Amino acid sequence: MIINNDITGCAIVSPNFNNRRITVSNAEEFKKELFKVLDNNYLNLILNLKDIDIIDSTGLGVIITSYNRAQNRNCKFKLCNLSNAVANLLHMTKLDQALDIYSSVDEAVASIK
Repeated sequence: MIINNDITGCAIVSPNFNNRRITVSNAEEFKKELFKVLDNNYLNLILNLKDIDIIDSTGLGVIITSYNRAQNRNCKFKLCNLSNAVANLLHMTKLDQALDIYSSVDEAVASIK
């Protein structure tokens, strides 16, 4: 997991798993890392999924739980660089209507300013 703190006071989290998936096998590790970031009281969190091809229901649950935790802490939660499979999953579950999704980190950061 790569975490950058950009000058806008924004945490940019880029999960990087060898199998390019967020599944039941690594979801707990993913959740712990996201919660650590959220516990640092950032005003913005960008989840950069450039290195993720597949997310299963457990991984999706982590994203939803993290989004809710961010909302409770007045932290804006954004996603970017989605693979086609992940974008389709969010569309099928209608989560694309609830989450802020951008095509790049730069677009997500620009939406904060």
